[in-house]
Amino acid sequence: TIAFPTFSFFDMGMKVGDVLTFTPYPNITATVVTNRKVICNGKETYLTSLTAELRGKQSRMGKYWTYKGKTIDDYYYETYFPNGKTFAEYQAEEEKRKQQ
Repeated sequence: TIAFPTFSFFDMGMKVGDVLTFTPYPNITATVVTNRKVICNGKETYLTSLTAELRGKQSRMGKYWTYKGKTIDDYYYETYFPNGKTFAEYQAEEEKRKQQ
């Protein structure tokens, strides 16, 4: 099976120093420090781990964080599934690429 693409802050147009806001508590922010990690309260971590820590349970992090007024989910789908491409279409493209 093919998994959803691993998100990348850089692929989604963000850069080191950009600040993400935790929507349930907008006073909580995280700063992008690498392609995949953020810093929050002096601790470098993955956004998924930070979200689980803040919410007290595992959950998809994309809907809980915003950047410039849009959710990380919005950026993710615009980046990896442009023009409304479905996951099935993405899977078919990945399979085709692997066979070449």
